[in-house]
Amino acid sequence: PVGRVVERVTSRANPRQSYAVYLPAGYREDREWPLLVLLDPRGRALLPLERVQQVADRLGYMVVSSYNSRSDEAVDPNADVINAILDDADRMLALDPRRIYLVGQSGTARVSWLFAAGLPGNVAGVIGIGAGFPGDYRPRARAAGEQRGFAFFGAAGTDDYNFDEMWSLDATLDSLNLPHRITWFDGPHTWPPAPV
Repeated sequence: PVGRVVERVTSRANPRQSYAVYLPAGYREDREWPLLVLLDPRGRALLPLERVQQVADRLGYMVVSSYNSRSDEAVDPNADVINAILDDADRMLALDPRRIYLVGQSGTARVSWLFAAGLPGNVAGVIGIGAGFPGDYRPRARAAGEQRGFAFFGAAGTDDYNFDEMWSLDATLDSLNLPHRITWFDGPHTWPPAPV
């Protein structure tokens, strides 16, 4: 159904995966639609989905939010999450395969960089809340005039323990000539309010 949240869908690609889905009210199968893949660090699928639902509807984005995403686990489960979501979206939705956006908070923001780098030409952007690069990962600098890669939007709370990291990330992305914007909101290390 369109225009309302379907709270739990079991993945056809991997029945161990489940997610919440929102299709904008204007969704039709005769055109391709961009996709927001939401990765909460504790698998709270509805929390980030509620924050993006209105803007996704207004701008025409499909949203899939995982119940299985995690951060800081001994074995990172997020590759299985991404694979199941993208496989299902490709088979069941009118997906624009060049306009996938990975959205994470904390550790899931970090791994989104790796998935985006691994899906060149498919991931148009990463939205990272409260965390920057994973480990020693650094993207390659973009030459002047070069059109490649994906855009980054970041945000952090003014009381976020990763505030300084996000401040430094802004300067690093400037030095690499990568398209980005980072903004701040009042609050701790959490998802930002819906307007952000």
